[in-house]
Amino acid sequence: MKAIPVQYIMQRRFTKPVTHIVYAQRPNLIKQFYDMSVIWVADVTYIYMSRGSHLYFVTLFNPKAHKVLSHKIVRFMEGGQLVADILNDVLESSWCTMLFAHRHG
Repeated sequence: MKAIPVQYIMQRRFTKPVTHIVYAQRPNLIKQFYDMSVIWVADVTYIYMSRGSHLYFVTLFNPKAHKVLSHKIVRFMEGGQLVADILNDVLESSWCTMLFAHRHG
């Protein structure tokens, strides 16, 4: 690093947001389907930002087509409304209706 003018920035370790599940684990409903073309998967990812804040990156994914159908990045989570918003975006622009199963945990 002395040969070229490069400096590194020391980063502090951060604590990840923790999800507390206070009920028994539910069965995996997706394993019941033989045709994966009727399945859409939603995911919420925390993106760590500076000063201890984080963003939420929400995606709606079609595993059969390996395609992201919709995505959104927001600062605040409004309960289940965030996933419902991207689901509505896809259903409004799509020519077909799919089954959406949400699995928490």
